[in-house]
Amino acid sequence: MTQRMDIQEFNECSGEHMHTYPQILVPMRAPLKIRIGNARYEVTQQELCLVRPE
Repeated sequence: MTQRMDIQEFNECSGEHMHTYPQILVPMRAPLKIRIGNARYEVTQQELCLVRPE
């Protein structure tokens, strides 16, 4: 079995897209504003955001 962890830093990202795998988003410097469907969220540096796959 191969285990792999990808860590990516994004300064800014916008647009609509989907993934077939779950994602954990960790805001590092500022709150993260995210929209999932019609719901809008703001995730602070003290929180994690788990995005379920589509």
